[in-house]
Amino acid sequence: MYILNNEENVRDLVIGATILGTGGGGDPPNEGLKLLMNVLNSGKLIRIMELNETQYSTVLAVPYYVGTVAPMASLRKPNRIKDPVYTAYIEYTKVLNGDITGFVATEMGGGNTPVAMYIASMLDKPVIDGDMIGRAAPELLQSTANIVGTSLSPAVVVSETGNIVIIKEYSDLDDYEAIARYISVLAGKHAVVMDTPMTKQQAEKAVVRGAPYHWR
Repeated sequence: MYILNNEENVRDLVIGATILGTGGGGDPPNEGLKLLMNVLNSGKLIRIMELNETQYSTVLAVPYYVGTVAPMASLRKPNRIKDPVYTAYIEYTKVLNGDITGFVATEMGGGNTPVAMYIASMLDKPVIDGDMIGRAAPELLQSTANIVGTSLSPAVVVSETGNIVIIKEYSDLDDYEAIARYISVLAGKHAVVMDTPMTKQQAEKAVVRGAPYHWR
């Protein structure tokens, strides 16, 4: 395990994840860097752990932003949920009927790599040194979980505008993409998704290890 505890480390990581994201993965300054600076300003530590360091009782989840390039009038709605990432975590523990002990980034990117680090650190939990793609990808279905047969469901989708949607199951991955993406369209910006609950054994097959944090 290693720790990020200063602004230089955080900026280097966001820059590196942005480059590895190859043009995708969210907004580095307005999403990723802002989230991680909130962590440092809260006096929290960003703990990055190798998967083989975790316990076999580990339950992992994958949090991320899903966005839209089509802003709508709903942007005028007040922000009803101050921290949709934290709200997604609370709702997801209810769905899973248990706590989450660690988090995995969904992809490389200056926005989405930090999301997992943010919620993990604010909860004093580790983030795994790895992600679910190895780069950024434009669609939710482009995840190693789908290759190895690990379901993305159940899932929770939360928007700042107040929508909280639980997806117990989906008929296919295209429908899942459409449901999550439409919630971001209604929000006029993006929504937070938390999905892909995994045991350590499942994560050993699905996680692309070592990719996000080898900036050092």
